[in-house]
Amino acid sequence: MGIVLILLGLTAAGLVVDFALENWSAAANEVSFSLFGGSFTATQVEVAIGAAVLGALAIALCVLGAGLLRGSHGRRRSTRRRMSELERENAALNGLGAKTRFTARNLFEITPAELAGYGNAQKWLVDPPREGAFALAKALADLHADPALAPGFVPPQRIVYVSCNPATLARDAGLLVHQAGYRCTAAGAVNMFPHTAHVESMAVFECE
Repeated sequence: MGIVLILLGLTAAGLVVDFALENWSAAANEVSFSLFGGSFTATQVEVAIGAAVLGALAIALCVLGAGLLRGSHGRRRSTRRRMSELERENAALNGLGAKTRFTARNLFEITPAELAGYGNAQKWLVDPPREGAFALAKALADLHADPALAPGFVPPQRIVYVSCNPATLARDAGLLVHQAGYRCTAAGAVNMFPHTAHVESMAVFECE
């Protein structure tokens, strides 16, 4: 929404510039101009007021859009922090506080070095949103192709991939099997949403 408002503000600013360049004449007391298919006549004072109003609207839209973008970013960071806190509390209640570590991370943007920086694990449970886990699978594939990118990194022996979108699961599975050194040993689908086209799918990958 913030980006839309900023674009609207820039559009309004463009209208102000176009309006002033095409219709302003310092030598004339009145200005004739076309707008939305009609012809209008106005004094230079009225033209100036109209341009000022459009300019103020453009500034207001840009400021409001920037504020919404900043607020949205802040809410996302707050939500991630709260989720990490709840995960740690849950682990402590189950006696696993010393054996677990939680990190809030955008896995849609991750490099091989960043992935390796989280340390080694024998098993992964991956449960991405409908967009899938392409960046994560790509980072694994890059590390498999060039281990020198992260010396000491050991890929997980097993990956259990849970997906609500079989299409992105199939895409990421192709990357894991053909480029990351994995073999798909099991796969299935569960009809958790009767009378709809949606299914929950799962695949198990073993490192060869």
